[in-house]
Amino acid sequence: MSETIKRLRGLVALLGSTVENGASAVERIHTATARTPFRVLEQTPSLIATPAALVEKVQSATVAGVYESIRLITRVAVKALDVALDAADTEEPNDPESSEG
Repeated sequence: MSETIKRLRGLVALLGSTVENGASAVERIHTATARTPFRVLEQTPSLIATPAALVEKVQSATVAGVYESIRLITRVAVKALDVALDAADTEEPNDPESSEG
């Protein structure tokens, strides 16, 4: 394995991990921030509190889905790049005679 391929693999792994961990951190912040108004609405009469609880469930599910999608797409991209690096690593050097025209 060439040194360039090793470095690229490391870079891909680092970027993938960074995006996944970053998405998880932002999701926690997003969820905590969105929770604040729902806590206030829980204290209101049930005419408001009941629908607000439903909206909170939908909002929470949507947020979780979005951030899980980001993590999933990142994992797929990392795998695709790994496959591409595998292919690049196994390619034979160009034959100078075959490139003459």
